[in-house]
Amino acid sequence: MKALEINELTGQVIGAAIEVHKALGPGLLESVYETCLCLELDFRSIPYQRQKELPIEYRGKKLDCGYRRTFLWPIASSSSSRPVTPCNPYMKRNSSPTSN
Repeated sequence: MKALEINELTGQVIGAAIEVHKALGPGLLESVYETCLCLELDFRSIPYQRQKELPIEYRGKKLDCGYRRTFLWPIASSSSSRPVTPCNPYMKRNSSPTSN
């Protein structure tokens, strides 16, 4: 994904979040904002994955910690049929399946 595409996607996601906050105001539970943001992202046809599990490894052993990313954004072109992939180096390093 090119820098211009990343900037455009970032602007769209921020715009969606601002729209949700303008409609709901402050003070609600995170789960309410998350659900409404999903609706707004769907309305705007912005791809995402919600509550994506992030594998954690320690000394080669996969831990069952239940750590989840609230949202995961694509780095591939939105016209691509490829799956959503991790956006930062730490996730790329730790998101591949491992054997126990």
